[in-house]
Amino acid sequence: MPRNKLSVSAVAVKDLADELQRRGVLSATQVAVYTSTKSATAPPPVHELRQAESALRALWTEARNNSTDDSLGLKIGLQVNPAARGLLARWIAHCATLGEALTTFIDHIQLLNPAERWQLLPAGDQVEIRFEFLLPYPQIAVERSMAALLAWGAVLGNLSAAGAAGDLDAIAVGKAELARTEPADSQLFYQLFGAGLRFTGAVSGVNRLWLDAALLKHPLPAADAYLRDLLAARAQQIPLVNHVPHDAPFKSPLSLRVLALLEQDIHKFSQIQAVCAAVHISRSTLFRKLKQEHTSFTELLNQQRLRLARSSQAQGMSTAELAELLGFSDSSSCYKFMRRLAPV
Repeated sequence: MPRNKLSVSAVAVKDLADELQRRGVLSATQVAVYTSTKSATAPPPVHELRQAESALRALWTEARNNSTDDSLGLKIGLQVNPAARGLLARWIAHCATLGEALTTFIDHIQLLNPAERWQLLPAGDQVEIRFEFLLPYPQIAVERSMAALLAWGAVLGNLSAAGAAGDLDAIAVGKAELARTEPADSQLFYQLFGAGLRFTGAVSGVNRLWLDAALLKHPLPAADAYLRDLLAARAQQIPLVNHVPHDAPFKSPLSLRVLALLEQDIHKFSQIQAVCAAVHISRSTLFRKLKQEHTSFTELLNQQRLRLARSSQAQGMSTAELAELLGFSDSSSCYKFMRRLAPV
């Protein structure tokens, strides 16, 4: 069986290993095993180093097995270490707004970990963000990502004082859902996610949170278009394996397969019959399975269209050109879509 050749940011591996050692979850000997990186040639800058994805996943498995602290993932996510920034973290720090930083992170998350997936969905005057892994990471890894979003968002936007999470330096959450049962000590969970937190108790459920959509327009103090574009260009030069292999331990959710098709050819796969043919299921089965994953084909299509509309490629386009980019058959439908959803 072919080995998993996915690579992650070596900075992410070292930062997690050091944090687990600091908390007494791992020994120094164990940390040394997981953080060794070898290069036959002159190594790239530390923030560009890559390491096997399996090392990061193994660290999270060790953390789950060696710790009885239910809130360990949250505590690690809330630890903001400016020195532990890979290329992607440096890039988004120079974006113009929190919204641009978030969409840039989501679109290029493979620089951090190609086995991780975030989704940004419009939800009226809020935005919904979903977190998941395409490989079997423990729940505490998902919770670390959710906490890190809130902590880093506060730091990037200089919003620490505006956080509604008690004395935590984290941006405010409208509500949240975690795919786990409520732990005996849930104080930190409610402190971070607020009274609107719900524990669904379903291992196969959705981990998600909602933020005020207006927050995405908040400017970043370190915004610098020149540095942002330099780092974006550098990111394109990093050799990556972007996709989870077909022999991965478990199958990707149907929603992610549909999103992948839309990313591949939005014109073709905006037609639901083309999607059904590609994934080899009937229309009714597609609807049923997507509903089980708490989404729909329309929601996924809108998500991809919003991503394209917010991309640099769409800047300065006429309505007709934008309609072509977003997979609409006519400019009128594109105009209505932009009026209804794009402002979010």
